[in-house]
Amino acid sequence: MKGFTLFEILLYVGIFALVAGLFTGILLVVTRIQASQTALLEVNGQLNFAIQTIQRLVRSSSNVDVEAGKSLTSIRLRVADPAKDPTLILVSNGAVEIKEGSAASSTLTTSSVVADSLQFIKYTNYPGHDSVQIDLTLSYNTTNPQG
Repeated sequence: MKGFTLFEILLYVGIFALVAGLFTGILLVVTRIQASQTALLEVNGQLNFAIQTIQRLVRSSSNVDVEAGKSLTSIRLRVADPAKDPTLILVSNGAVEIKEGSAASSTLTTSSVVADSLQFIKYTNYPGHDSVQIDLTLSYNTTNPQG
């Protein structure tokens, strides 16, 4: 007699279904982790860029035109270049924006992240330079409830 018995076919189909289910589960987990890592890298990259740009602007300014010790959601910098004076940094519509002088504002972050909060606190260190504490919170812009 050639061929397979019904029991053998059911056994092979069951083993195949079990292995296929395991591989599907592994694929789903790997895909979810990859999406999470992509979001993490995007947020970290944009956070670093925004913080470094704000630090550079504060460092190159001649005056930080805000009240010392008070937590603010925007900052006004006085700069030597009249075309860029004053420079304002704030969050608008979920993006970190810079407005230099009378020019149109430009965004530091893309639409793939949302700026949840931006706080500045100026510390006066007389007779030395003033310093500014920057607290920026970004999140990944996704409609996926698991992302």
